[in-house]
Amino acid sequence: MKIHIILAVLCIQAVFAGTPTEALTAFEKTAQSKDFETTWNHAAKFKGISDNMTELLKASVKEFIAATALPGSHFEIIDEKIDGDCAVCIINSNEKKGHFDIYPMLLIKQDDEWMVSPAVSRWDIAKILAKDKVDNYTKLHEWFNSRKRLTSRDIQRR
Repeated sequence: MKIHIILAVLCIQAVFAGTPTEALTAFEKTAQSKDFETTWNHAAKFKGISDNMTELLKASVKEFIAATALPGSHFEIIDEKIDGDCAVCIINSNEKKGHFDIYPMLLIKQDDEWMVSPAVSRWDIAKILAKDKVDNYTKLHEWFNSRKRLTSRDIQRR
């Protein structure tokens, strides 16, 4: 019974996430519960995609769940950038001093709520899923690449 209450609270947190960072934080917490269905419910949905693409996206979310379910697994959100209804959060998934693994986490606003792209870090897939947002994701990708270089240097100095 307690697990159902915890999952309900996590669902509510993700639904009412007001910023990309808040949505991504809620997505991570939900993934750490190892409950695929609940985590999948917090991923953006796209109409008209093939069954094969849906399976690819579900596999991507399952990989994310597996990575966040490891003991001590957590990532640090370093920065976020919004362009229209698209966003990217820069994360460092390695918290060891002197080490860094920087990745983009892609989000899209649907029904006025920020949702994590089920493609998670795949720019190419995000642009296929949201064809009307290619320009937004292109700008965010350029920003991420420039910011990644700066962020890597900043982390190395810690």
